[in-house]
Amino acid sequence: MATFDDETCRAALDASILSARLPKRLAATVSAARVLADRIDMISKNGFADETGRLDNVSIPTYLHYLAALGLTVEPRQSKPVPKPKGVDKLEGFMSDHGVG
Repeated sequence: MATFDDETCRAALDASILSARLPKRLAATVSAARVLADRIDMISKNGFADETGRLDNVSIPTYLHYLAALGLTVEPRQSKPVPKPKGVDKLEGFMSDHGVG
């Protein structure tokens, strides 16, 4: 299993880019992701507050979108569907009894 150092967002991004061997056509996307990584590293030192003291709740989700565009994320595993309980569904019975639906 891989171990991950506690490093900056920028260093982790650069390591991911290096190991992914991305094509040159993604250079602009990589550049934008690096800008966001640098911003995240900066705001993380201040409790994720920006230069004005306001909470920055945009940079990380935007960064994750760039990572997805670069193919550097993994889709979450889908949990198994929960089977519908057997027996009478009370809501369906109620709706049927009252001519709804």
